Amino acid sequence: MKFNHNGTSTEYGILNGLDRVFSETQKTLEMMEVPPIHFNYGRSSMGGGTKEYIIDPKRFDFSFGFPLQDDRSTGEVSMLYGLDKRVSEKDVETDLGVARHMVRQGELPQGRNVPLRTLIAQLLENIPDIEIYSDDWHLGEDVNIAIGAYMYTMLTNDCALAKQTEPTDTTSPEWRTWMSHKIGYTTAWTLMHMDGVNPCYNPKTDSVEQAKIAEGPVVYPNPSNGDFTIDMGKIMNKTFLSITDLLGRVLLTKVFTNRQLLNFSLQEPAGVYVLTIESKHTNSIIRIIKE
Repeated sequence: MKFNHNGTSTEYGILNGLDRVFSETQKTLEMMEVPPIHFNYGRSSMGGGTKEYIIDPKRFDFSFGFPLQDDRSTGEVSMLYGLDKRVSEKDVETDLGVARHMVRQGELPQGRNVPLRTLIAQLLENIPDIEIYSDDWHLGEDVNIAIGAYMYTMLTNDCALAKQTEPTDTTSPEWRTWMSHKIGYTTAWTLMHMDGVNPCYNPKTDSVEQAKIAEGPVVYPNPSNGDFTIDMGKIMNKTFLSITDLLGRVLLTKVFTNRQLLNFSLQEPAGVYVLTIESKHTNSIIRIIKE
């Protein structure tokens, strides 16, 4: 997989995390200057500078932007509420702020936010005595692995550690690495699919079991080539379906009567879309992916 960045120490730290994640798979990373390039990554452009992510569909398929972390003096506290809250107006941008900026600047579907503060908050919560900094400013190894796992999942929809079981010793470096992978993967999966149940760390065995876990409509296959089926779990008198893009534009609406299985085709370019399902007993929002 070809990539590019224009950064320095922070970006090379993230590259170390990407390298660790890709080393667990059959895929390789190659830094390139000449397109086509799968992705680039960098700091949010909200504050200006020369180390930002670059939106250029002719050169890059995707562009990952991340908000800078707070430094060590406040970060271990402020990162816990850093989704959309800052210590002061002079602080760097937030996870939600970067995502909203991408939407407002029309950077979708190429733009991809890396929710750095959300990842750090989960690492602090799940890994005892974690060092999220390698010095007074730069991110530690576990954080960079979580970022790498998040970006890898966003790019491939896969789990880098799909065949590895959780190490038994929760004080070992191996367990910390495993947990960092898990946090990066599950965060990406949840945002991509709007589903907290994933096929890597808590897999669904089949559509019946999926329905029991999710207690709602099941969409399959997802991702798909454009043909989807919704299993409502039982026959519904009337079901309303709508699909929008990530900017909220309505692309498709349908009404089904006395049906359990609802089939539809999405005649849109490959990408991520939002499916809304409404019936007498169900109101669900599901993210679907057309490949």
